[in-house]
Amino acid sequence: MRFLTLLIFCGLAGQAHGWGPHPQITQAALDTLGADHPFKTILGPHANRMPQYCWMADWRTTLPKAGTAQFYADDFLLFPGYPKHEDHLCPHVEKTYAPYFRRAYEAIRMESPENAARWIGAILHFVEDTGSPPHAARVLGSLHTKGENWVKGDLVKIDDYQPALLGEDIDSAVAGLEKRMAGLIAFSKARFERIKPLLEADDRATTEPIVLESALETSRVVADLFHTLGQLAEKFPAKGATLHGKIASPKSHTATYSPAKIMIHGTDGSTLADIEGNFEFRGLPPGKRTLQVERPGCAIFLREIESAGRPGSLDATQGHLAERMDSVGENHGLPGSHRVAPGRNKYGRIDLRSQNAIRRPSNHLETLFAWQARTNLQGL
Repeated sequence: MRFLTLLIFCGLAGQAHGWGPHPQITQAALDTLGADHPFKTILGPHANRMPQYCWMADWRTTLPKAGTAQFYADDFLLFPGYPKHEDHLCPHVEKTYAPYFRRAYEAIRMESPENAARWIGAILHFVEDTGSPPHAARVLGSLHTKGENWVKGDLVKIDDYQPALLGEDIDSAVAGLEKRMAGLIAFSKARFERIKPLLEADDRATTEPIVLESALETSRVVADLFHTLGQLAEKFPAKGATLHGKIASPKSHTATYSPAKIMIHGTDGSTLADIEGNFEFRGLPPGKRTLQVERPGCAIFLREIESAGRPGSLDATQGHLAERMDSVGENHGLPGSHRVAPGRNKYGRIDLRSQNAIRRPSNHLETLFAWQARTNLQGL
């Protein structure tokens, strides 16, 4: 019997050790977009969470909380197209630009604004980390810490900047982003060479304006990224079937606020339900698909769906699945599953005895779980 993996982690990644002005860089980029910009109209109030979600890649293997919803950060960092965590230093971080930008593009077109904002937070962090002078120069140690924190975040303002479109479609935009990032790397690497002797001499006053140059240029790149995602999402809305659903499960003492994750086998498509269990996929491609639902404390739920892309709707309400679980179980890696252990491929066995996981005694778990799935598929 296959069970849902229960992973509970303590705390958030140490933001104090990251590129200090992440939120200010993000906010400055947002401020270049008008209130009616597609990026803001599509995401709605969730666009305002970008200064929080820009930490996404530093939250890996943790359970951050946004409002009343708690989520597993790796659900927005690991997916079949990139099933492992990547180092945030150059050149390793350079591998993330294309896959995470494409994933963010799909999310803003196909998923809820809340989930799209989190996926954008992933690529956002990789882009912003690249702009840190020590990240671009591949330097660790004390010079790294000082080189990305000796900057006044409140000076990161680019109000007069006009964001540039990275490409007219997703493929050209990916190429445009990679070219833009190569320029950012060269820009910030040159700034590190200038500040290196200043860091060694503990001359913070002279260092700060130079690091600020990198923060400002990084914010300009982020503004281009936001602008491009918004423009392309408006220009190329998702086409095809729309899958609506609501996942209901008994209240769990182990993960009261953790939403269900819905995955489509054989694709990079996945999304989280909201706190009430509602979810939506737009632009579902034609054909048969297996829908997989997971939530901490509950058994895995599988449902076969089929779409031919024609207008119309179908109610697909079916019974429920009950599973008894008296102790923490194991996920044996269902083919197509998006939830994987850090550093392991998606077909590898996940050992919950890992030092990163907290094992809950059985009396802290619900002993009986029932899933009820109600779905409505439009365009069958």
